[in-house]
Order: sequence, then structure tokens, then C-alpha cells
Amino acid sequence: MHVVGIVFGYWLLRRLFPATIALLAALLWASDPFVVAFSRFLHVDGLMATFATLSFLLACYYWYHKTHLVALIASGVCAGLAILSKSPALILVPTVFSVAYFSHALQQQPSQYTLKYLLQQGRTTFPSVMLWGVVCGVTIVALWPALWVEPLRVYELFRAGVVVEGGEPHDLGNFFLGRADDAPGPLYYPMALILRSTPITFFGVLLLPFVFHIIPRPSRQHGYSLIGFIFLFVVAMSIFPKKFDRYLVPVFPMIDIMAAVGLVGGIQFAVRIMRVGWQSKWATGALSIVGILAFANALFWHPYGIAAFNQLLGGTATGARTFQVGWGEGYEQVAAWLNEQPDITGVLTVSSMRSSLQPFLREGAQTAGPENMQLPDASGYVVVYLRQVQRGQLSAPFNQFYQRARPLHTVTIHGVEYAWIYQAPPDVAQSHYADFGDNIRLLGYEQQDDLNDGIQDTSFDLTLFWEAQRPPSQDYMLFAHLIGPDGQRRAQVDLPYPKDIWQARPYVEIPFSLQLPTNLQSGNYQLVIGLYDQNNGERLPIKAETAAAPELAGPHAFRLTNLRIE
Repeated sequence: MHVVGIVFGYWLLRRLFPATIALLAALLWASDPFVVAFSRFLHVDGLMATFATLSFLLACYYWYHKTHLVALIASGVCAGLAILSKSPALILVPTVFSVAYFSHALQQQPSQYTLKYLLQQGRTTFPSVMLWGVVCGVTIVALWPALWVEPLRVYELFRAGVVVEGGEPHDLGNFFLGRADDAPGPLYYPMALILRSTPITFFGVLLLPFVFHIIPRPSRQHGYSLIGFIFLFVVAMSIFPKKFDRYLVPVFPMIDIMAAVGLVGGIQFAVRIMRVGWQSKWATGALSIVGILAFANALFWHPYGIAAFNQLLGGTATGARTFQVGWGEGYEQVAAWLNEQPDITGVLTVSSMRSSLQPFLREGAQTAGPENMQLPDASGYVVVYLRQVQRGQLSAPFNQFYQRARPLHTVTIHGVEYAWIYQAPPDVAQSHYADFGDNIRLLGYEQQDDLNDGIQDTSFDLTLFWEAQRPPSQDYMLFAHLIGPDGQRRAQVDLPYPKDIWQARPYVEIPFSLQLPTNLQSGNYQLVIGLYDQNNGERLPIKAETAAAPELAGPHAFRLTNLRIE
């Protein structure tokens, strides 16, 4: 639909502007990353942009050029389709009326603007405007079946959507200029216009005031109309507290057209100074370079046109500091990494945007949301998304991971981190926390033997669950000592903990087996553990509530559990 719209739009532009402006305008429209991005979404902003642009161009063609009835009807149909796509397209009603009313008035001298003339102009314009409105209304009714059976209910829902929903901030909040802002002020949309422009359109718009007088007068009339539509649309949208930069997508095709006017005017001015003809190789080369740069810019952002922000003003990094971003882009990269993990089909991946992630996961892999702000059972991975963290109020359980745990993988789009994949903490049978040094934490253990029922084996088997906030820079050794009732060491084991085991993941499960002597006496025993540097034997300092007594186990030993042996 959008491709057909741009092709038809070029056909209209050829009748409103000189051929060079029309061609460059269509190229800028077709390669605008912001327009392309939302044209690829199954969403309403892109459809409204295409239909509204076509309706307005057709209106300009009908009232400024040839009063072909087909053009008037087509404009009304496109207006109806735009309004059916999204209610802000209602701005077409006053703007098209303005085009109709001033189509002849702009051709008169200011001295002729008498009250009698203005009233006469209104009567002359009224029939065609009414026909346009009837066609628009018929289109809406014909393609909205609910209006056939319950029009009053539809009107009430439509009114509520515009007044009630549009009149309140978004229920999920908003973000502007680096902070949470549920109802951004009037600066929001001007900032969106600037940052969402491309360097080429930005430069073309800047040239407009200096070169607008160069283009033919009829084209200037179209330019004034397009500028008027942009201005009224931005002002109308700024009234509502609910704001998103994507709401401005409908004005960007018109901004691209006006940028083409500025760029062509600038090239014309340059060739005049150079005293070469408009048909010279210099003019042709300059226009070709502009077109090539426009499409090169679109390719630069592909497939993440939605992350496109003006590179002259800092690009995606500036955009992410200014507006709330993140519509799911990057989740296919998240899934690609998860699909490579051998355990992905046996655990759940917890995400706040399941519908954006699940379609990319391989068969058997499943996503889940939090349950009562807790990780569900069998959670293996947790995905935190940029949209969640921008407002600085990350909800549980995601706040337990972002900037607190070490991500397994980070997805970056144009230099901005968009998603973080974390390993979910393991299910620990016996939680028992202790910090070893500044980086390594013991989470607990799982015991395979029950010594309370008597010694049946010659070994005592445990699995320790560890977390490393960042990979250690050196190898360590684990010591485990069994201290008897008399304070003497009755069994021990020393195991190497090379730094490599912490590299891939922050959580590791390490089993060990403590060989027990056969002549153990009955009584209460303590199992103490610790980590030490194998090069010098120096133990890592610990922070725990149940540190072992230094006189029994030496300094920096952790009492893991008490054992009763009968």
C-alpha cells in the first residue's frame, strides 16, 4: 500500500512542482527512515501518513490546477481512509477547506481582500468542499461496518477515544529529555521534528527561507499549503498530553517534499553563481549526489529505521536520551543468541514483551512473564529491554538484574544498548549467603547425603551454587574442612577453582565430595569452606552472618552447615 502510495504521490507531485523537485521529493519520501520504519509496522501511523499525504496532494491538484471531479473524489476517499486509520487525520478537514478557500484568493492582490470578496469566495468554494466531505463520510461509513448497525455507539466510542484517552497521559507513562515525563510540554514535537529528520531533509528545510522565492509561484502556493498542514498538525497534536514521536509520522512525507524544494532551490542558486546552466553536469551531479545520499542513509539504518535519529545531532544515542524508544527492535537478536543455548528448550525466558520475542525462538523454547513480581519456576533467562529502564522505575523482578548482575549478552543497535540477557539464578535447595572478596558470592548448597541418619557412605557429597558479578582475574582454590566436636579437623578437601569457570556465566554449580574417615565419633560437626589464592595461600575475606570461629578453622572461613552424626 505504501509503495503504491509513493508512486501515485510522485505522479501528483509532477503536476504540482517542477519535474526535478517532484523526483527528489519522491526519493526523499521513499527513503525517509522514520517513514519507512512505521510503514513496515502493522500499525496505524504509517497508513494515516500515506492516505493523508495523498488526500492533501489531490486537494492541491484539484483546487490549484484542474478541477477534475475524479481528483476531488479521490481526495475525499483518501481522507476517509486516513481518518479510518487514525483519528488525528481529522486535521484534513480544516486544512483542505483552507486549500479550497484560498486557492483563488492567493492569486489576488491584497487590496482586493474585501469582506464582500471573502464572502463570495466562501460561497464559491462551498459546493466542492461539501462534495469532498460527503465522499469522505461515505467512505468512512462504507468501510466501517459497525456504523451500519449502531452509529450512535460508534460515535460515543470514537469521542471517548479522542477526548478521554487522548486527553490523558499514556497509562504506561512517557519519557522526555532524560527523565520520566507523563505529559511532555510544547517542546516535545518540535524536538521530534528536528531529531527525526535526516541530515539531508534537515539541511533542505534550513535552505527554504533563502531559496523559496526562486521556485515558480504556483509551486510556492503548494509549499505554503504543505507548511500550513505541518504547522496545524503539530499544534493540534501538542494540545493533547498523550504524546509520542511516532504521532508525527504523517507530516514527514510533507517535510520531505519541502526539503526537496529547499535543496533544488539551493542547487539552482549555486549554479547561478557559478554561471552554468540548470541542465549542466554540475546541477545534474549535485541532484544525483543528494539522491544517492538519501538512499545510502536509508541503507545505513536498515533494518532499524525506527532507531533513526539525525546523525548531525547525535543519532540514536541522542534519541534514546530524549524520547522513549523500543518497539521490539533487537528482539530477533535476543532470540538468535538464546536459540544457540543448549538448555533453551528446558527453561523459561522471562520478558516483559513476550509477543515480540516468542515468534523468533526456536521450537520448544518458551517465554513467560513475571508471576506476582517474582520469577516463575524453571526460569533460565531474563531479558531486560531499554524501554523498561528509561523511566528509572524498573519493576520487579527485572530490577534485581539490571545494573546489579552481569549480563550474558547485550544487544546493541547503532551504539545504544537495547536489550540485556541475564542468567536467572538457580533454584537453591539450601540458601546460605556469603561474600568472598568483592566479587564472588555463595548462594547456597544442595546436599546429596543425610548424615543425621548415620553414615552409610565413605563420602559426603555437596553441590555449591556461586555467583560472580564479574569474572575473577585469577585462579582460586576451595577448601572444605570438617571440624569435629573436639575442635579438631577430621576431614578436608582442596579443589581448584580456575578463573575460566566464571567467564561464560555469572552463576555456576560446582559439586565436591568430602571423603570421610570410617572412625568418626558421634557428635556435632561443622563443615566450613573458604577460597584462597593458590599462589600464596592467602584466603579471600568473607562477609557472612555465620563465619566460623577463627580458633577452629583459621581466618576467613565460612560455616556452611552443622552436622549431627550418631
